Amino acid sequence: MPVCRFYAKGPNSHFYTAEAVECAAVKNDPGWTFEGIAYYDVRPLQPGNTCASGTTLVYRSYNNGFSRNDSNHRFTVDLTVQNNMPAQGYSPEGPVMCVPLSSAEVQADAARLAQQATFGPTDALVLHIQNSTP
Repeated sequence: MPVCRFYAKGPNSHFYTAEAVECAAVKNDPGWTFEGIAYYDVRPLQPGNTCASGTTLVYRSYNNGFSRNDSNHRFTVDLTVQNNMPAQGYSPEGPVMCVPLSSAEVQADAARLAQQATFGPTDALVLHIQNSTP
């Protein structure tokens, strides 16, 4: 799945979206320049703003900086960071896409499972769990 990247000189901002409808709408906005596909392998949101197994939500917030010519969006996979964005002047826009888990997240999940399901994780057990999950 592609992620569209746009630039607007007026608000001096880049904008990314994985939503095909949103990408098409922004392409038709004369204030934005379509720069191309930024990257691939983003997974679509499922009903209820959930992600498929092996992926995690990406949240987007907007700093409301258009009038200052300083528009900016922030993306995070950390819900605590997302929930703290209003205190920094950002408007949370909510979940916008899903991305594959990092290798560190997969390893942490495997270690947590081993801790909960056994007498404790060993390097060999964590590696086995990592290699056994999709």
